[in-house]
Amino acid sequence: MTSIKSESPVASKEDDYENAVSSGDISKGPPETDISSVRRAVLLTIFCLALFVDAFMTSAIVICLDSIGIDFNQPASITQWALTAYNLTFGSFLLLAGRISDIYQRNLFAAAGTLGLCLGFVLGGIIVQFATWRWVFWVVPIITVPLSVLSMLIKPGNRARETKDTKKMDFPGVFALTVGWGTPRVLAPLIIAVFMMAGFFFWQNRLHEERALIPSTTWFIPNFTVLTLVSFCTQIYMTGPILVLSEYWPTAYDWDALTIGLHVLPIGLTATIVCVILPRWILQLPPRIALICANVMCGCFSILLVFASSRDRYWGYTFPSFVLITVGSSAAYMISNVGIVTSVPPDSAGVAAAIFNAAQQVGGAINVAIISTILVQVQNHHPYPSYKGPSSAMWFIVALGLFEVAMVVIFFKPQKQAVRAENDIKE
Repeated sequence: MTSIKSESPVASKEDDYENAVSSGDISKGPPETDISSVRRAVLLTIFCLALFVDAFMTSAIVICLDSIGIDFNQPASITQWALTAYNLTFGSFLLLAGRISDIYQRNLFAAAGTLGLCLGFVLGGIIVQFATWRWVFWVVPIITVPLSVLSMLIKPGNRARETKDTKKMDFPGVFALTVGWGTPRVLAPLIIAVFMMAGFFFWQNRLHEERALIPSTTWFIPNFTVLTLVSFCTQIYMTGPILVLSEYWPTAYDWDALTIGLHVLPIGLTATIVCVILPRWILQLPPRIALICANVMCGCFSILLVFASSRDRYWGYTFPSFVLITVGSSAAYMISNVGIVTSVPPDSAGVAAAIFNAAQQVGGAINVAIISTILVQVQNHHPYPSYKGPSSAMWFIVALGLFEVAMVVIFFKPQKQAVRAENDIKE
């Protein structure tokens, strides 16, 4: 990818560990290979289910928004905050999780996430159709509470990675990053959050790299910032159209939640196919060219949704657009994810992955707010069943994709230039 280190990350970590053991800095615990295959399988299942629940909730909440609005007699501009609040809260805690994973152990799994996204549309629709949207939110504790207890019982003993100067958690940074999202008011907490975010980055720049959640040098790694900005938009290409159409279809076509879930299922199925079957081929392409092509697909083929103004245009406009923009956004997701993680030292990979996912969640929340605002403002002048509101929101997605293309063309450095820039930073 963009600037992969010449040394083997696995060998480097093992050598550091053995050196620490021989010097007496840490005591040698049982090696990871001593874990039984059954125990490994159970742990893998727990990790995958955790990511499955997150992806499931992201897609299922979108399906629930119309029902939530009806129950509480609230417009879409208000109900979309359920999705925004989820994304912001999840994203704000990702850096903490990434820091913990660097200190202890880490796993993330794309296949489980895409499967959760896929099933969330259908299962969410089934739950809303035959029970109530509240049961979608009950899914989280029903699955995660038993898994949390089980994981604490069977997880292997933590093998220390550090020497005597053990990395410590930046608790002031965690507080500045996570406090303020969940209060019932909107304007005041958002203003406070802006100042706390500014204070967070100021505080991080003053800390030593061994303690900071985000070391200041991270942003100067070649292509790291560009890839983070790419991840800022990858989620909205899929959730944005679903958010808009899941509000439009019930009013214009009288579709129920299950019907909507089935009609957006191509997005989940395509994401699953791309992330499970095609990574080897996608990641072998030159990153710059692949990112440009991926974002061109997202921007250009979103134009089909601009004109998907009637029910009989689903197969000719909506369906191919769903498939093609999902291919593009999934490819951009994989390329930027791998690029970010491989551009940092092995012991910072957890934080790098957390930055990537946090950018994705926060970017999704911000873009959802923008799309909802556009939709509501246009709809006030052109109420449903007019398609002008959804069409205007889709134009924003088109513009976003083309902006990403321009950003990659201008700022993304090819691999040789990135390695040369990284060497300059080290010197």
